Amino acid sequence: MTIRVVAIDDSASMRSLYSCLLQSDGIDVVATAEDPLKGRDLIVRHKPDVVLLDIEMPHMDGITFLRQLMRYQPLPVLIISALTSGSDEKAVEALCAGAVDVIPKVLSADGLLDFAPFLKSKIMAAAQANPKHMQYALTAEQELEALKPKSSEQVVVIGASTGGTAAVESVLAGYTKWMPGAVVALHLPARVTRSFANRLNELLPIEVKEAEEGDAICDGRVLLAPGHQHIRVLHGRDKFIVSIHPGSADDPVCPSINRLFSSVATVAGGRSLGILLTGMGDDGADGLLAMRRAGAVTIAEDESTCVVYGMPKAAKEAGAAGRILPLQQMNKAIREFAGLN
Repeated sequence: MTIRVVAIDDSASMRSLYSCLLQSDGIDVVATAEDPLKGRDLIVRHKPDVVLLDIEMPHMDGITFLRQLMRYQPLPVLIISALTSGSDEKAVEALCAGAVDVIPKVLSADGLLDFAPFLKSKIMAAAQANPKHMQYALTAEQELEALKPKSSEQVVVIGASTGGTAAVESVLAGYTKWMPGAVVALHLPARVTRSFANRLNELLPIEVKEAEEGDAICDGRVLLAPGHQHIRVLHGRDKFIVSIHPGSADDPVCPSINRLFSSVATVAGGRSLGILLTGMGDDGADGLLAMRRAGAVTIAEDESTCVVYGMPKAAKEAGAAGRILPLQQMNKAIREFAGLN
């Protein structure tokens, strides 16, 4: 049986080294990543038998990532770092966090000859470990830290009107905590959106809430625009956030899907996915077109699943929709956008 390996290290030379040293009968380096955030997506996609993990990396250190991995998706992990040795506090911390073993990183060419067979033997041993027995006990402080949502680097925006509650529920049914944060604009009365958000929050394994001013867009979180209020996506200090403001009597619809989509086109561009679902009229078509022109992935619902084929039709006719999909294929498209398939 071939042992599938994902290597996460911010050093390009080390990633290349792993790919060269380890590709042999019985071991396959299926993917490498330069930071834990990208590594997380590769782990979900490739389902490796063993993970090689550095400690000092951008966005998130290896031990913090290890703790989250062992809590949500335990796997055999080998820590390979220049910062560790048998007596190093970091090594002990990593082992207590659930790592199978800690290996000092080889930095000299002279050591590579012996390092390759040594590392292969460690990987083969790690592959025999039982992930179920590698869970570790979190302190109360670590429990809280592990539950904190992480800021999304990508944004999904969804607009719908007539027939939209069932359609949105269908699209979000396969959502997981690993998927990008989403913002939803539905043409619903005030207070109804909060009840709908609460319903979804109970049904789905993610956080769903009625959006409030300044809410962060985080992985595995869905924000619903409050009824009769407009919602936009803005740049916060180091994350995407939402801004809420009331509509006026002159607004043809509120919340405006066009305003939401147009704001995302401006701040997120190619890091965004826009989905326009069932609804009467043409709200969302112009905003979806702005998103497509900014490099976003854009999708309109196929007529075959629409309750009212109005808004998606307008988007199709305007050339705003890069893809036309039935509801059943929407979640797969989101996963593809996020690199999770």
